[in-house]
Amino acid sequence: DIVVKLEEVWNATWVSGSPNQDHYLSRVSPTFIGSFGTFTWTIVYLSQAKTIHLPIVSNMTYGSTWNWWEELFIEDDPRITYHDEVLPDWGGIGGFLTAADVIASNTVYSRSILNRTDGEFCHPRRDKVLAYGSKDKKYPYQDLYTGELLHPS
Repeated sequence: DIVVKLEEVWNATWVSGSPNQDHYLSRVSPTFIGSFGTFTWTIVYLSQAKTIHLPIVSNMTYGSTWNWWEELFIEDDPRITYHDEVLPDWGGIGGFLTAADVIASNTVYSRSILNRTDGEFCHPRRDKVLAYGSKDKKYPYQDLYTGELLHPS
């Protein structure tokens, strides 16, 4: 029913195939709207989308069976807009949030992000850029998002 409504209201196209095909199509789509699933986080990490929308739940931290949600929070990708699944009447922080908005929200979720024990955020933008740079860091490499030529420090 939701798919039919999206197709009608937004002229959306529903595409579904094998898991590999779905993953590929999601990574190369111009806009990606994700869920809480493992597929979503791997897609977002590798995505070429110009716009990405992801859910959060501001009043809790537990998530997937293999990782807590705050461990997967991406703070360095400006393409991502976060949407709180908790209604504002119940203490939620709303939708169309930047990573900075989420971190500054003083919610259970934001505090768990700030209190991560590894001292790091998930940096797919930075990590992806470094992955394509020179291994010995002697040569300039290119930021895959901006095209900027970066020089090793």
